[in-house]
Amino acid sequence: MTKPELKNKTVNKSENKKITVAETEPFEIMERADEEQILAELMGNFLNEFVYEFEQQGRKITGLSLAGVRETVRYMNKNGIARISISDREPKVREEDDWIEVWVYAKDELNGGGAWGIKRQQKKYVSGRLNEFAMEQALSKAQRNAQRALIPENYVKEMITKFKGQGKSKNLTGGIDKSKPVTEKQLKKYHAMVKEAGLNEENMSEWVKEQYKVEHKKDLTMAQMDDLYKKLDKRIAEKKDAEQIEKKYIEAEQQGLI
Repeated sequence: MTKPELKNKTVNKSENKKITVAETEPFEIMERADEEQILAELMGNFLNEFVYEFEQQGRKITGLSLAGVRETVRYMNKNGIARISISDREPKVREEDDWIEVWVYAKDELNGGGAWGIKRQQKKYVSGRLNEFAMEQALSKAQRNAQRALIPENYVKEMITKFKGQGKSKNLTGGIDKSKPVTEKQLKKYHAMVKEAGLNEENMSEWVKEQYKVEHKKDLTMAQMDDLYKKLDKRIAEKKDAEQIEKKYIEAEQQGLI
């Protein structure tokens, strides 16, 4: 399977800023690191980083990188443990204004079975700039997900130990940089909290602009978003308390107690 043409495209590494553990969840941290690997490959470079590891809230987290999944598949195939490959099936592609989604099928002809790998990639960075490599990233990640699904977990652990012993790991642990812009995932959490708090989205947006002196929510820093989360948490708690009081009042009224 070949990737789409990359004509007239240039890689802007500034959009993929250095990753810090503070940027949210383990999955997103590794996703961002894999995007760096994909961009490096598009520039003709190969990052010899097969394992990601970092600490978050006292937990040590490790996982195979995109290159690590490929190398694990290559090793398993070479040593007769499996025969995993991407199927000749044409990838399924779904596309909307904001994202592109790719489905890729992988199979293991030695052990049997197969798996679909699915990845939805945003077409724009949080900054609003167009991500010209959204298709390539979605395709590479879908292939990764399909192949990863066919690797037994006990073998994943074995290969992580092997790669770390070879010095082919990357520590993603970094200092907490709360001055960085918010991520897409943080903005989605914000929207969900606004809805849960029962607030008007438009009015809330205007309040955020005034309160934090920004032109748009995407201009908020992580520190500002943390502060906003606390305010929304308080509003949600107050809303729930009010609902409980109202519920008890209605029950008392129905029972003739008031």
